[in-house]
Amino acid sequence: VQAIAQYCPNLRTLNLNYAHNVTGAAIMAVARRCSALTSLSLDECENVGDEAIEMVAHCLPRLKHLNLNDCVEVGDQAIGMVAECCTGLTTLQVHRLSSLTDKSIVQLVSRCQQLEAL
Repeated sequence: VQAIAQYCPNLRTLNLNYAHNVTGAAIMAVARRCSALTSLSLDECENVGDEAIEMVAHCLPRLKHLNLNDCVEVGDQAIGMVAECCTGLTTLQVHRLSSLTDKSIVQLVSRCQQLEAL
């Protein structure tokens, strides 16, 4: 993943589904260096937490699609940052994020008004 961050700055779509060994640090490197990303899929990346997703939100405000299904370390704080920074999201997948509360969902639907799938 570090090589992707280093050598693919124009990447628009990145699918790391089921990459169980991917770390938050690797995702933060991608966020910092791949600023053209509009689609990021991290289904079952259990080692990715709030800090990494907050960096994604801050560095990738043009994201349209974000899949965080089964990213069990992601909670309200990160989703709140996604809502604040990625207002053009059309798809957000958060299946089995048991720590999410109504607070972050309200933030999402009030700020990300282009959402088509949640």
